[in-house]
Amino acid sequence: AEVCKQQDTPPIKIIRERRNSAVVDPPLCQRMRVVFDPSRPLGMVFADTIVKHVRKGGQADLIGVQNGWRIAEVCGKPVIRGFKGSDRSVFHYITRDKTIPIGVVFECRDPEDWKVPMSKAEAELAKKGAGEVTLVFEANDVGLSMVTESGVVDKVTV
Repeated sequence: AEVCKQQDTPPIKIIRERRNSAVVDPPLCQRMRVVFDPSRPLGMVFADTIVKHVRKGGQADLIGVQNGWRIAEVCGKPVIRGFKGSDRSVFHYITRDKTIPIGVVFECRDPEDWKVPMSKAEAELAKKGAGEVTLVFEANDVGLSMVTESGVVDKVTV
């Protein structure tokens, strides 16, 4: 069982991303929940929330973490990607209390699948300056929901 001690960090309920480029992420893939012992080195290096290197024989390697996986949650709280310095923030959050096990959820994707080109029609629309689209994701223990501008909630299985 995961043991997480929360320290004055409010829960993150909504993740917002803005898109207007000709590249989008593929659908979410499998998630893997692991527990790290923060009193020992993690055995991985990450930039933003993406694992860039797994050190052979380290905790991450022994657990089975692979390059290209994204840190999606720490202690049940979703992690927002794409903010400057968030790799330091995520590292600090994972390792700040060295006395308790830390539960981490990874999105397990092949590193080559992180960016998938849009269809030709979508790329043309993006070139014409079709505007900015705001996607709102609501994360919980069951999965991830996408709230569209029309108010419809589409369930995304993770």
